[in-house]
This record gives sequence, structure tokens and C-alpha cells, in this order.
Amino acid sequence: MNYFLFVFILVTLSVLNSSAESGKKECIDVETNKTYGVGESWVEKGKCSKYACLEAPVPNLPNVHLPTITRYICTEPAPPDGDTRNCHALVPYPNDPYPKCCKHLICNRPGYQQILKPKYN
Repeated sequence: MNYFLFVFILVTLSVLNSSAESGKKECIDVETNKTYGVGESWVEKGKCSKYACLEAPVPNLPNVHLPTITRYICTEPAPPDGDTRNCHALVPYPNDPYPKCCKHLICNRPGYQQILKPKYN
């Protein structure tokens, strides 16, 4: 545990040092090798999510914030009664970027149809 904390602090300090030297605060998306500035957001084709480069606090280091990639995704809707019988998923805009590409759930109930929209984080 102490070793992990020591390594984490060393890595954090080296990142802080390199950020301070360059004067830039940025995130590197390791999947695409692209660089984004703090405050920038982006989507990837074929994925129903959004990414953002944000500054996040470092635990146990007050007043220290590091650029971090945050991923926003859809939370799949569920019927309030938990009964998924006679329900089917619908993606109204499958080719659109987040959040329009998120899945809806349509449930047929006796006498009415319930449309449940996704929640976004």
C-alpha cells in the first residue's frame, strides 16, 4: 500500500512537473493518441458516448488537480415496476452522436404504451 502511494505521488509529481514546464494542461486519449485541452470534449464515431478533458482533484493532495478524461454514457432505462416482459429497445437516432444515440425502452402495458428514455451522466 505504501509503495503504491509512493509510486502514485512520484508519477503525479512528474506529470505536474511536465505540465508546468510546458505550460499546458491537456489530456491524451491513449486509444487514439490525440491530445485535448482542458475543457474540450469529443465523440468517437461508432460509440454512443462523449469524452471530456477535465481537471480532477488528486486524493490526499490538496489544491492539486490533474487533467483527466471523463467518459459520459447512457444509462439504459428500466421499467419502474421491473417487468421487462412486452418491452423492446429502440434507438431512435443510431447514427447521431451522444446523447441522441442512446437507447429508449418501449413497454406495452394493458391499455397503454410506456416509453422510457435513458438517463445521461
